Amino acid sequence: MPLGSSLFGYFISYKTKLTMNDEDEAFNEIEKQSIWRKRAVQAAISTNPYRNIVIEEVAQQVERLTGFGKDTIDSLTIYIREMKK
Repeated sequence: MPLGSSLFGYFISYKTKLTMNDEDEAFNEIEKQSIWRKRAVQAAISTNPYRNIVIEEVAQQVERLTGFGKDTIDSLTIYIREMKK
């Protein structure tokens, strides 16, 4: 508590900081919904049996590209294959 301030004034400012207004409540609701969506997507990704097969097919197709150098292609396929779960 800063010097010269009263305990009552400190309590009022502290209480004001804890009081939520409509905007705070709306933001918290949006944040909760965002977390639930993120969890739903993560669950869908982890339960999809075709995910790793499709990722490997994409990596194989990238390996066949001829417009880039070998190092670039190798880097891309490594990046793609790291997406497997």
